[in-house]
Amino acid sequence: MSHNTFYDDKLAVFDDEVLASIFDDEKLARIVAAAGHTSDQIDLDTLRLQLETCVELYAFADSSSDYKQIRDKASRARTTTETLLTLLRDETLRKEAGPVLLVSLKAFYNRLDPKRLEIKAKEFIKYTKGLVKITSSPTGGLVGSWLPQVYEDIFKQPATSYEPPDGGPPDTPYVRFACQVAGEMGIKKCSPFTVDKALAHYRQGKTKKLTTG
Repeated sequence: MSHNTFYDDKLAVFDDEVLASIFDDEKLARIVAAAGHTSDQIDLDTLRLQLETCVELYAFADSSSDYKQIRDKASRARTTTETLLTLLRDETLRKEAGPVLLVSLKAFYNRLDPKRLEIKAKEFIKYTKGLVKITSSPTGGLVGSWLPQVYEDIFKQPATSYEPPDGGPPDTPYVRFACQVAGEMGIKKCSPFTVDKALAHYRQGKTKKLTTG
């Protein structure tokens, strides 16, 4: 997987120095070990570069949550503006404010309409997901779409998962690899079940179910 397989450089959100600090040799060694290999068996520079690409993709996809926060702040601002407009119904205050301020406040209030903000938020989320080619949450895209490609390119093995018959958590080299990468990235809510579900989503149910012989 080359650095530009998934996205255009214009989507980059980190500079090279920041990216280099995310996956140092110690972290890479833990990631490789989770997959059942040792560092001397793997091209660490290639792995680091590909994981950096995944970090970029994840950060860009996750930026949609920032827009949700902006939407929530705008909703509170609309409530405050509505209160101010109510106060300005007083003739004395209205004269002090002047017609220009009143018109501006009313225009601002209308632009903060909840339905309009909700539409814009959904459009932005759809736009970001479209750019990085995911149809799930950013974490789902990471462990179900991007990391499987990294794993298969680096380790030359298929990224698989399965559902143990005893109902326990999925446990394959890829699942351990994906969970370790997510952990090194500081993603807390990523369990083996998360990986299994995401992999099935992006590979249309091609995860393997373990059966007893």
